[in-house]
Amino acid sequence: MKQCFLVGVGMGAFSCMTLEAVKRIENASVVAGAERVLEVVGEDLVNGEWFCSYNSEEIAEKFESFISLPENAGRTCCAVFSGDSGFYSGAGRLREILVGKGWNVELVPGLTSAQVLASRLGRDWHEWELVSAHGVDCEIPAVLHPVSRGKPVFLLTGGRVTAKSVVDYLLDRELLAVVTVADRLSYCDERIVTFDMRSVESDAFVRDYESLSSMGLSVVLVEGIPAGDFEVPRGSGALPDDAFVRSQSKSAGKGVPMSKRAVRSLALSLLSVRDGDVVWDVGAGTGAVSIDLARCAGCSVYSVEKKENAVALLRENRAKFCALNMEIVEGKAPAALEQLPLPDAVFVGGSDGNLVEIAEAVFGKNPLARVVVACATPETLSECVTYAGRYKREFEVVQVSVAESARAGKVHLMKAENPVCLVTLMGR
Repeated sequence: MKQCFLVGVGMGAFSCMTLEAVKRIENASVVAGAERVLEVVGEDLVNGEWFCSYNSEEIAEKFESFISLPENAGRTCCAVFSGDSGFYSGAGRLREILVGKGWNVELVPGLTSAQVLASRLGRDWHEWELVSAHGVDCEIPAVLHPVSRGKPVFLLTGGRVTAKSVVDYLLDRELLAVVTVADRLSYCDERIVTFDMRSVESDAFVRDYESLSSMGLSVVLVEGIPAGDFEVPRGSGALPDDAFVRSQSKSAGKGVPMSKRAVRSLALSLLSVRDGDVVWDVGAGTGAVSIDLARCAGCSVYSVEKKENAVALLRENRAKFCALNMEIVEGKAPAALEQLPLPDAVFVGGSDGNLVEIAEAVFGKNPLARVVVACATPETLSECVTYAGRYKREFEVVQVSVAESARAGKVHLMKAENPVCLVTLMGR
């Protein structure tokens, strides 16, 4: 049986290697790996042949050629990888190739950058979301989406997603988060810096920010820090009404509506947003629906609002919940919708008398879009039904009538909210 060990050598320093990793490398007749990883192993540890390559097909071919020689029968081969052999490692592809060629392959684990960073910070890491941008074409909102749900994200940087681009993205949108950047973990010149988005004008923030451009082998931990005492709940359901910022001053939030939690919960269900969807929230108000949408899936949310005071609240709530995948579009619909990407789902919380024009703008871009309209008045409901009949669109109406308990002395009474109808307009 042809035998190969795929060994994780840890973070970079020889001291990070496990005893089993050292043993497998020492006993191997041929050792292959990327140049940087072989430098970690060192020539003194390798007793057999030394083969430098990061290409799985090339390594497999080398092993096949080596073991095919009669004098090498029964000898073992070893491929080395940085970090752990099962954590975003090239070991998976090499194992697949070798197993297909009849090899017996064993994985030897190593220390990951997530483990090392957690130990440096004195933290548990079992609740971190582990993601990688290394060798993957991805966008920052997609990889950091769990932050909006209250979950820390550990990120292996790569390509366009660098430590600096992550910090810049948060700064540009004034999102509240703490970013820990660890550069060259385990090396003698390792460096760990923390960026608190509440302290962007501090000398330490400015000094550390200037050093970001020079960081190469870095990993990033991003954690949301909601404003005030409110703790972002885990999961993706509709948030409590009192979680949102309603006004910045006595008059700032006046006249800015917000859909109640029960209405938002049903709207989320009717919209059926999936990962990768583009979603419009037209007449976004305080941004409650936008925030819920941004949290529920890895989608792109465009919050359209014309009122200046409402736009200010949108920005504050986006920052509070670190909604990375939420873009604010200031303007009046339908004109403000022209430059937006094709929508998969649309929530209309306010149409300002332009419901027909908004609906036609949506279906003009995507005839199959899912559209849900919140109707707080009989007039808006009538407008929806009339539109559906005129343009021969199927529709469904669900009325939400909610009563919540409120303390009245020693007892509780049920306090009713105004009923709201949610009209789903069917694309075709």
